[in-house]
Amino acid sequence: MTRRLDHLATNPPANKQLIAIEPNWNGVREFEQTRNRWIVDIVSNRQINGSAPIRLEADKAYFIEAITKEGGGGDNLAITWIRADDDFPFDGDLPIDGEHLSPWVVEVEENIPPTISVLKNDDGTVTITFEGALQTAPSVIGP
Repeated sequence: MTRRLDHLATNPPANKQLIAIEPNWNGVREFEQTRNRWIVDIVSNRQINGSAPIRLEADKAYFIEAITKEGGGGDNLAITWIRADDDFPFDGDLPIDGEHLSPWVVEVEENIPPTISVLKNDDGTVTITFEGALQTAPSVIGP
């Protein structure tokens, strides 16, 4: 089931903030091992790849973004969560189930042509800026 989230005010992308980071390669769903991580909270023993507690309210949507970088093979990305008073995730725990996730959808105004600008920089590089909705076409005519 896909839900349109363009009305979301709880935690929009403009307010996003980094809450956890996996600084090094780790195996698939290795949530608890510490060989490549460091402790950021001595009281709770929370590691850098886990956020401090964030209270979420039922029936509200929240923006979550996960970014991965190719590092040479064996790539994986999984995000899990716990409920209040649960233990930290164990290695092998399942990631957030897809039934709790949906794509972020933004309304795009129709019939506004996209724009592209090209700027030659002083250092000899070129900056290309595109604004608008990406579209597909069976053929392209132009330079």
